[in-house]
Amino acid sequence: MSNIEVVGLGALNIDKIYKVERVLCDGEAVAEEMGCFPGGSAANTIHGLASLGVQTGYVGKIGKDNLGRFFEKDLEGRGIQPILFHDLEETGRAIALISKDSQIRLQRVGINMTRIQNQQTLRTPRVHCECGCTNIIR
Repeated sequence: MSNIEVVGLGALNIDKIYKVERVLCDGEAVAEEMGCFPGGSAANTIHGLASLGVQTGYVGKIGKDNLGRFFEKDLEGRGIQPILFHDLEETGRAIALISKDSQIRLQRVGINMTRIQNQQTLRTPRVHCECGCTNIIR
């Protein structure tokens, strides 16, 4: 980790985005298109910094499931050093329904980076931390 310039720390989610005809308050909507993307505020920031050539790492919690493996492979594929803790619960998901007239309905499901119980030493000059980081044990 000695070459990491910025470490991200925060909620890890897989964003599942569905395009629908219209967003209903209650009932069903038929999805016309679906995309699956790594997400979370700090993770998005770290992805952006990595694309600019900054040496980055990311601390987060994922489940031992396909979505967790998807997130880890995405970090590695973008040159981001993953520092991940595995949980028995499912990887966090944010599900968004977006209608043609730009209405959005968002729901978060599963674990997020709310508490890390293992000690991890980070030797880096900068840490980018967002949402849910106040419960981290040092």
